[in-house]
Amino acid sequence: MGYAVLDNPSFPIVGSGDDEPNDTYLPQLVASAEAAVEEVVRRGVADRHRIAIGGHSYGGRQASMLAAEDPSGIQGLLLLSYPLHPPRKSAELRTAHFPTLRVPALFVHGTRDPFGSPDEMSAGLALIPGKTQLALQPGLGHELHPRITPDLPALLAA
Repeated sequence: MGYAVLDNPSFPIVGSGDDEPNDTYLPQLVASAEAAVEEVVRRGVADRHRIAIGGHSYGGRQASMLAAEDPSGIQGLLLLSYPLHPPRKSAELRTAHFPTLRVPALFVHGTRDPFGSPDEMSAGLALIPGKTQLALQPGLGHELHPRITPDLPALLAA
């Protein structure tokens, strides 16, 4: 079994009338994600019952919020450099939805990422009732450059 990747999908969040974009953020995110799943299934490159979602930084946050809001059909999360909090603002945690995450989640995170230290990430993951794994990348920052762990495929299969 292989992997199909829908690279860089556009999930625009817009306001209309008197609504601000954030007023309807989650319904728009769910609708965009459902459309993306429909498209990869239509193209025959994915099985609707074997979908994992994820993203880097804010894209990962969107994916995790989607999985918390509507986990139907989502089998797992791959979150690269999850932005646990803004740099130098560790009190502004972005974890309110973590207690409702039930799908398995793999967090790949650099040990020098200013959006969350390894200890902060571990504490955040403790809020998630679903299975989680934290794959720390020694010496890497938020971009996860110049390299990421070569054992990522094995971690994904676990």
